[in-house]
Amino acid sequence: MKSSVGLLIVFMLAFSPADATSTEPAIMLMSRGDYLYQSGDHSAAIISYQRALQADPELVEAHYKLGKIYFGQQAWNFALHHFETLVKKSKTLTYLHLHLDALFDLAQTHYKIGESIDPGSDRNPHLVQMQECLRDVIRACEPDGLVDRLSTQYVQISKEFYLARAWYILARIYEDKNRDQEFPQYYQTAIRYLSQLRSKQTRAENVVRVAFRESECMYALYRYHRRIQEFARADAWAGRAGSIQKELQARAITLASDPSTAWNPDITIYRSGAKNIELLFAGKVRIDPLFKFFQTR
Repeated sequence: MKSSVGLLIVFMLAFSPADATSTEPAIMLMSRGDYLYQSGDHSAAIISYQRALQADPELVEAHYKLGKIYFGQQAWNFALHHFETLVKKSKTLTYLHLHLDALFDLAQTHYKIGESIDPGSDRNPHLVQMQECLRDVIRACEPDGLVDRLSTQYVQISKEFYLARAWYILARIYEDKNRDQEFPQYYQTAIRYLSQLRSKQTRAENVVRVAFRESECMYALYRYHRRIQEFARADAWAGRAGSIQKELQARAITLASDPSTAWNPDITIYRSGAKNIELLFAGKVRIDPLFKFFQTR
């Protein structure tokens, strides 16, 4: 972890009076920050991004980039500041994707702080804020919510992606906190949106990723019902995951049986995806960290 003193120095340098007279455009300062960040000079990148915000306080992308850097350095409070500022300022068409993505980053930051203060609790204020961020995503995707109000034919938002991701994370955290009255329903809601998302995928990689995450939710419900000795319901969830597995296998067989597509690399992808679902229910696949998901955009 970077020392808090070092981070404070960088933060203060960015707001030093000597920079106040700079006339360099904010977008150029942010571009320089991008170059410095990609070069591995994160301290200098922070200064450039902060100077960009001095030149244009409405340049919300700079807040996102700073939040990401501070999060990577485990400077949770600085990350929290920038993600919170971004979320407040990004409720516009131009930044709609960024707004939704930042809500997940803000949720993850609250989670990191909450778990470092009081691990195991689900009443810690930061964990409560984490859940509220995820529910903000859900509210944004509701009929007549933020997404409906701002989306146009030029900016399309995959509601299923954001809803599946939010409900999945809520289910995981509630399962971790032993909230048996809530997490099974949350997993079922996540499954509904994952199923819708999977039906819209055209690339084999995305089909398999969504199918595995959907099966993972079913595996959680399978384990839960076995634990409470509702074996018929447990078997039903295993059966639903088996149907997804067979669907992936069928896609591979269809491609392999046609001479014009028998060489297609998607065959291996579908077969591997089906095998991973089998290994998941055999307890031989490690579940991803809580906030790790996938991109389908």
